[in-house]
Amino acid sequence: MEAELAALRREHGRRWRERTAALTTVGEKHYAELLTRRAAEDALRRSEEKYRGFFEHAVEGTYQSTPAGKYLSVNPALARLYGYPAVAAMQAAVADIARDIYVDPAMRRRFQEMIERDGEVRNLEYQVRRHDGTPIWISENARVARGRRGQVLYYEGTIQDITRRKDAEAEAARLAGQLLQAQKMEAIGTLAGGVAHDFNNILGAIIGYTELAQEDLPAGSPALANLAEVLKAALRAREHVRQILAFSRQSAPERKLVRVGAIVREVLGLIRATVPSTVSLVSELVAANDHAIADASQLHQVIVNLCANASHAMREAGGTLTVRLENATIAVGAPSAVRLPPGPYLRLMVRDTGHGISPEVLPRIFEPFFTTKAVGQGTGLGLSVVHGIVQSHGGEIQVESAPGAGSCFTLWFPAAAPAAAPARLPPPGAAWSLGQGERILVVDDEELLSHLLEQSLTRLGYVPSVHVRSRDALAAFHLNPAAFDLVITDHTMAEMDGLELAAAIRAVRPDLPIILCTGNGERINPVQTHAAGIGRLLFKPMDLAHLSRVIRGVIQPNGAGDSASPWPVS
Repeated sequence: MEAELAALRREHGRRWRERTAALTTVGEKHYAELLTRRAAEDALRRSEEKYRGFFEHAVEGTYQSTPAGKYLSVNPALARLYGYPAVAAMQAAVADIARDIYVDPAMRRRFQEMIERDGEVRNLEYQVRRHDGTPIWISENARVARGRRGQVLYYEGTIQDITRRKDAEAEAARLAGQLLQAQKMEAIGTLAGGVAHDFNNILGAIIGYTELAQEDLPAGSPALANLAEVLKAALRAREHVRQILAFSRQSAPERKLVRVGAIVREVLGLIRATVPSTVSLVSELVAANDHAIADASQLHQVIVNLCANASHAMREAGGTLTVRLENATIAVGAPSAVRLPPGPYLRLMVRDTGHGISPEVLPRIFEPFFTTKAVGQGTGLGLSVVHGIVQSHGGEIQVESAPGAGSCFTLWFPAAAPAAAPARLPPPGAAWSLGQGERILVVDDEELLSHLLEQSLTRLGYVPSVHVRSRDALAAFHLNPAAFDLVITDHTMAEMDGLELAAAIRAVRPDLPIILCTGNGERINPVQTHAAGIGRLLFKPMDLAHLSRVIRGVIQPNGAGDSASPWPVS
């Protein structure tokens, strides 16, 4: 019995130990699982905290958004970038990203096409609108998040503000464009000078040979009237060449008494061929006194610019361009629309019937580099230059414009008293100052002009020695320096220009008078000219009467010739 009881106790103990061991194993496993789960939760919490910290404190703007255009989450950096005081304020205000954020909603569609096709976008640059409406430039990197079946769940990405870089790039492009425009204007000036030189040589031949032909024909010849028309046309062409040179001139302003009405007529004659046929030009020059102290080339530039802008405003629908010049007086103590001192003024109005200027644009039209024209059609310098020229002349400029009602630019210039009328010069060939057999060394590499000068000087009573090569002329001079009473030389020549030739001649005979002829005064440097001993400057083309008076004025300074200052003679 005792043995059986002992066996039972042993069995019961074994079973108890097995049960206890089993219970211990289950508890340990449960406890281990509990520890694992807690560790995982802690790791997840730490990871979320880390991600949240990264998200909340990131320098770049970060977001998640739905394809429909609703933000799921944004970080404070993005809210600040868009000008919102807090994340909640931004999420509440932005109901549709395309409508509320994008400057161009079409860009949102392009973004979605790219990201859903490629899975991501990198460095995509476009403009967005801040909370206050200010546009800024951003650069975006983003990816698409998809579900198990490939459906788009949301977009997530980062955004940087690149407005400063874009502004710097735009400024660099503007400066590059400004430099290019300056280079183009310099090239145009150079081209105009070359064209003027060539055309003046041609016109000089036409004028000179026409005058010689007139003198050879008997009185009453039917050809005289025809030649008079040829001469008239050549003189008009000469004025057009001078206008082209004035338009491209880069020299310092030269203020003197000018007739503004005459400048307006010149400009209208010059631009008439460039104005579309659908635009009518109307000239109303009713000023009884149109004199002003001004730089003629600058006034020319002002009127050309305003007329060009008016024509551009009517290029599609056509219209009427009216230029009116009238006298106006600002009385002492009387109310005035302009802030100018009392006195007499010239009021110049350039009016068009074009599309007009919007109220938003009107305050900015005189800002440098501001333009509403398409790229390549304008620099934004025109009206700012006009404003500066008018102000520098002691005047004022006003603008009246409205969309669909055209524009009117009104310019005020102080009027000046007219000078005494100069004595009228006799017509070509009517009163030549004749020579007395003086010997003249003539140099011009244009054979047509050299032959013309030979005939003309011979007819005027001089003995010309004509050369088409400057080195041949210098060699002839060196053979007998005392044989000449005067030198007439062209400025632009291939081997040796007129200034170099003059300096070489004056080194041998400092007393020998020299006349320099040029078709482009912009190429003449007064300091170099004076150093070379040039006595007079003649602008091509010239007529015989004028040439004869200049020659007598140089050979006999106290005689009946033209002995005025050598700057300028034309």
